[in-house]
Amino acid sequence: MSRTAPKIEASGLSCDELYERIQTDNHDMLDFIRAEGKTVPEALRAKVTELCYGTTETTAPAPVIPTPAGGAGPVPTPETDKVDSNAESRHPALSLALEVHGALSQLVAPATPRTIRASRSTGKLKFVADNITVKFLLLVSIISLLGFFAAALVSVPAKQAEKVAAATTNAQAAALSNAVAASLPEGPIGAPQDRSKLNAPVPHAASWSEIFMLFAAASLGSAFYGLYTGHKYLVNCTFDPKYHQVYLIRYVLGLTSGTILGFFGRDFLKDDTDISKQLGIAVLALIGGYAAEAVSQILQRFAETLVTIVRGSNADVLLAKQEELKAKAKQQETETRTELVKGLTKAKEVAIATGGAGSEVAKEIQKTVDSLSK
Repeated sequence: MSRTAPKIEASGLSCDELYERIQTDNHDMLDFIRAEGKTVPEALRAKVTELCYGTTETTAPAPVIPTPAGGAGPVPTPETDKVDSNAESRHPALSLALEVHGALSQLVAPATPRTIRASRSTGKLKFVADNITVKFLLLVSIISLLGFFAAALVSVPAKQAEKVAAATTNAQAAALSNAVAASLPEGPIGAPQDRSKLNAPVPHAASWSEIFMLFAAASLGSAFYGLYTGHKYLVNCTFDPKYHQVYLIRYVLGLTSGTILGFFGRDFLKDDTDISKQLGIAVLALIGGYAAEAVSQILQRFAETLVTIVRGSNADVLLAKQEELKAKAKQQETETRTELVKGLTKAKEVAIATGGAGSEVAKEIQKTVDSLSK
């Protein structure tokens, strides 16, 4: 009965599967080296050739032992000691594959097998990278661009028609209000009634097309930032797909910041025409989607200002603390001088009692007391 070598499982990956993946990495790196026109060292070429085509197998002679008749013969091998020769041949092949993998990794650095596969073009047309992040950003960019154009084409003519209708309605309403106001009595102080309030324009409310255009502009700016950031890694074949979640989070942040800047920044736009103001809001949303960090800094500055108003700035707190320390130090200095004056006064009394009022010791003590009392 033959015995085969058992498979060693490591994290759900067998040794045979690991060997196949290492070989796939080696093939990808060799294809990258070929495409880039790099030179493979001679020692590495020999190892790659040996790994791909193998070496000539030589069969070692079986050991012999003397027989009772004085001859020689092969050592009998039990059936239970037979090992799968194919499994034994994979052991040096795996070691050689790992050695070649390490040498090729140093040769293609900073690229890796994973970044090479994520950066190369696939498909029939050979113009889209085999990367879910790039495909997602390209799709979102196209949809956002088409949505922006569609919203602009719907919103601008509707705005012009609404403006014409509003002008006609306002003219009719103005004529009616003037007729009504003429029949109204004068004010209590003889001044006519204020007729400007009767013709005041109605505040503009954002329509669904404007909101959709703002949202599409924010999405377009955020997707543009992602594509602009990732294209240089695609050129160098260093785009790592493990950052897919980072690009996704950055897209959502740009979408949110663009919407915030476009929606809340509309009041800062002072333009006479509604169409120009509408396009200005879309530009703000586009900038906010591209520069999410800038919007984050703006919100952070507003938060710091609000905290400063409520609590006071750190400089004010530090200045108040310094003033408090100065007051305590001055009070302590005054108390110390008072104690010294008391001690010197007692010493002066002793000096007068011993040497009289005109003694030199008493005069020096009095000078010290006067200097401390200033």
